[in-house]
Amino acid sequence: MLNITKIQKELKKLKVDAFLVSKPENIYYLSNFKGSFGLILATKKIPYLITDSRYIFEAKKVAPAKFTVLKTSKTFNKNIESFLKKRKIKKIGFEADSLTITKLKNIKKLAKVSFKPLLNTVEKHREIKNQEEIGKIQKAQQICDKILKDIRRSFKTGVTENEISWKIKQLAHKYGIDELSFPTIVAFGKNSATPHHQTSDKKLKKGDIILIDMGVKYKNYNSDITRVFFTKRPSKNVEKIYNTVLACQQKAISKLSTRITAKNLEQHVRNFLIKKKLNRNFCHSLGHGVGLEIHENPTVSYSNNQKFKKGHIFTIEPGLYFENSYGIRIEDVVLIDGKKIKILSRSPKDLEKVIIDIK
Repeated sequence: MLNITKIQKELKKLKVDAFLVSKPENIYYLSNFKGSFGLILATKKIPYLITDSRYIFEAKKVAPAKFTVLKTSKTFNKNIESFLKKRKIKKIGFEADSLTITKLKNIKKLAKVSFKPLLNTVEKHREIKNQEEIGKIQKAQQICDKILKDIRRSFKTGVTENEISWKIKQLAHKYGIDELSFPTIVAFGKNSATPHHQTSDKKLKKGDIILIDMGVKYKNYNSDITRVFFTKRPSKNVEKIYNTVLACQQKAISKLSTRITAKNLEQHVRNFLIKKKLNRNFCHSLGHGVGLEIHENPTVSYSNNQKFKKGHIFTIEPGLYFENSYGIRIEDVVLIDGKKIKILSRSPKDLEKVIIDIK
């Protein structure tokens, strides 16, 4: 079934005559269209893809046959009222977390109909990935693995965080990637204690921890991975913390199934850390969904009492951070594939394999 057809079938239940889609990721998911301007107006009978003269030919080329593609113009705007009246559209649902107040006011000026704010209408469908989507995310993760393998050769005394970040971008292009999922985090030494450190000109010195959090987009789908490297054998205490974080991740993955909720999974990890008096050093959620957006549903945290489902793809990324000292985070993307749990990244994370003797 076409994604847009699923939305059309829900209109009666949502108590609206049409649904206005404005979020770029949702527009792409429903119509295959990407552009700086586009809207979808889905009625019970026909979904309309609306764009301007810059993208009209592209929209007609990529949109499924079910869509009617419309071009905005002064004439079109003047006739919106009659357009809606002819199709008996009196109430339009809109994406409340995407459409700005200003844009909604402008639309209301053109159309004298009522508007109903809706949430998660498309996103709940996007949560469950089909085989094509899974393949794209898996390919993106494989490219991350290749980059992390290659980047180890660039770890040398005096290299900066920014230089490593730039090299990662170059490697991504080498492997056919045009866009990163987010600005790569490269953190040396004490900088690793900040979970979302902004990469700087800090130079690497022997003994520094190296934390890299990166992702690439493959055919619009994201990936995400974090690894920590040691430039000499860590102290017994740091080794203990590293193995604790790794154990947290392994425990979480071992508990994964369609019977457990995201909330309970994070609680399981936190209970483990509470016994070790380290829970306060874990300052973010256990994970997040990955797909057309780098952060999407399902969120793996206290806030989500939803059970995992077949087709869910998300990160498991426990971390422990010690202010002005260091931080350890290990992150992989996992897939719920029925009764099977698949880890989509393959980069080594056993302690002995992440120790690199630099010069």
